[in-house]
Amino acid sequence: MIHDHFEKKRRRGSLVAGSRSPFMATAVVSILLFAAVGSCTVVVEEPCDPNGSNGLPGGGVPTVDMLVMIDLQRGSAQLATLYEALIEGLEFALTERDVALRQIGLAPLHHRSGTNVPLIHGTQAESPFSSMTEAILYYATEGASLLSESPGGELDNLAAIGTNLNQKAIHDPFAQAPLPTPYFLEPADGLIVLVISANERRCASNEPACQIEGLNPADHFTREDDNGARWLNMPGGSLPANRIFHLALVTSEIDDFDRFASECLSKPNFPQGVIDAMQPGGTPFYGPFVQDVRSNGGRGGMEDLCSVLSTSAPIHLFRLAQDIRNMF
Repeated sequence: MIHDHFEKKRRRGSLVAGSRSPFMATAVVSILLFAAVGSCTVVVEEPCDPNGSNGLPGGGVPTVDMLVMIDLQRGSAQLATLYEALIEGLEFALTERDVALRQIGLAPLHHRSGTNVPLIHGTQAESPFSSMTEAILYYATEGASLLSESPGGELDNLAAIGTNLNQKAIHDPFAQAPLPTPYFLEPADGLIVLVISANERRCASNEPACQIEGLNPADHFTREDDNGARWLNMPGGSLPANRIFHLALVTSEIDDFDRFASECLSKPNFPQGVIDAMQPGGTPFYGPFVQDVRSNGGRGGMEDLCSVLSTSAPIHLFRLAQDIRNMF
């Protein structure tokens, strides 16, 4: 039954057959089964509201877009299927928490072509790849040479791509040009910026190397003008900083690999075969970044990547989905 589930074409494309694993089938199905128990069965930091009340004018279910900044180091090829299942699991949790996800766009966290940070895949557009897994596999392996530049900061690419999302189309590496139409639409009710990384951080959040336009990263991503968050330019404008949720699913920010590996392997049904493709975060970046975003009036969350790649993922994903729901 589990394998039959994976043979069915997903709503947004098929997984790459050669990259499936028995663990992934088990993990994703466990997420879906856990979610199906009911919309208010998971303990969260704030109460779940089954009636779906919110702060939107007139009520209703909030709609969000998701920009995924994904690590494309070569080891990411081993994690590609896990990453897609993780994103789909988060989408399912959001749906169960009465948040509608309109679009998902993928971009490289650290690598770029010259000054261009491309959108490498979109779930709601014609794309050169049939799935997120295929896009990640390509750019982490044979297509890596197309993204040969790598700036020194941790979120430099996010800052760069955010300013021109109003023009950014999905890049077609085989045509060496973007598709003709900008991918993202006018701002929805909110935006999730999801960072996924299994590698060490470039610098600490308070170090000059991680500053953006001379600012602490959290200050950069929460400063506003009359149109909303200044770093974000989507077709039709921006969003208030408190309607943008910065979510980091990253490896723990410690230096000791042996300790890191031991902690990951202790997670329930963690896929042991991928541990050599992962590194501890080392220098603290996302922990302080999320705290500073919140202190500035923005919204954010962080979760250990090993935890959400294990079969305890539903607990964490539902808590995060509720935090996102509470943004409205």
